[in-house]
Amino acid sequence: MKLSLVMPLYNKAGHLEGTLRALLEQTRRPDELIVVDDASSDGSLALAERFLAEQGGGLPVAWLPLPRNGGPGNARNQGMALAAGDYVQFLDADDRLYPGCLERVSAVLAEHRPDFLILCYRRSGDGVDRPTVPTLLPLLESVAQGLYRVPRPVAAMASDGMGIIGSNLVCRRERLVEQAYDTQAKHFEGVDFWHRCFTAEPPPQVLLLGETCMDYLELPDGLLSRKALRAGEITVPALLRRLPSAPPPDCHALRRRLARVWLGNAWERLPNAWQRLAFLWQRRAWVLRTLWWMLTPPRSGV
Repeated sequence: MKLSLVMPLYNKAGHLEGTLRALLEQTRRPDELIVVDDASSDGSLALAERFLAEQGGGLPVAWLPLPRNGGPGNARNQGMALAAGDYVQFLDADDRLYPGCLERVSAVLAEHRPDFLILCYRRSGDGVDRPTVPTLLPLLESVAQGLYRVPRPVAAMASDGMGIIGSNLVCRRERLVEQAYDTQAKHFEGVDFWHRCFTAEPPPQVLLLGETCMDYLELPDGLLSRKALRAGEITVPALLRRLPSAPPPDCHALRRRLARVWLGNAWERLPNAWQRLAFLWQRRAWVLRTLWWMLTPPRSGV
């Protein structure tokens, strides 16, 4: 069983060495590392090349420098297209794997052969572990110690206990042939990607590894943390546009949660009352729609 690790890289020179060092210290290294540089301007690519040349110890590395910045979704798509492993794992250039992480992941993949494996991480901002297994337990089936089957993955995504970042999903490469990140999505592109993976046919086998595997670094200039200067910068999540008007119960619950998170995030990111009023006016149709979804009671079956 071969594992490809895809790392999108954009201006992470201050964090990259720690990420790469944690990767090289793994007791089981990936079979290939694909570094997709998204037109960095801070020397990140040169730093990565130098560090891995000096300390990589023979780790196979494929380098893909992109001519222009296209966002993390596009960088992941480009890396997926190059991956040759049976499984593809993403690792953002500012996240750090815990010792033994890839060995544990590889053991689960080899024994259970899931289509998707969700990993737990610890957020640097509050020290909280996500996904939060105790919150998700009603939606999980125990497979082994610390390992769970997720029979209704969309329902799990709709739970406040789920956490979705770029680095905590391992995918069977065969299931990615017809999947890709929406490169037009500016925010919540990960939720949209997971939803399409989990609702594709045939229904996938999704497992959750309940052990915390990595640190997730929350940066103040991250896409969901960066302050917006104008209301027009707040876009409607692709998944809200894509879901049908009468989705199945689990998708209905996911839509309610995403609507709440989107409105709350917009409110936090806008700098003043005037821009918030402008947002309410410019996006009034979607604001009213999402408020209606939030106020609508959960449908039966959720």
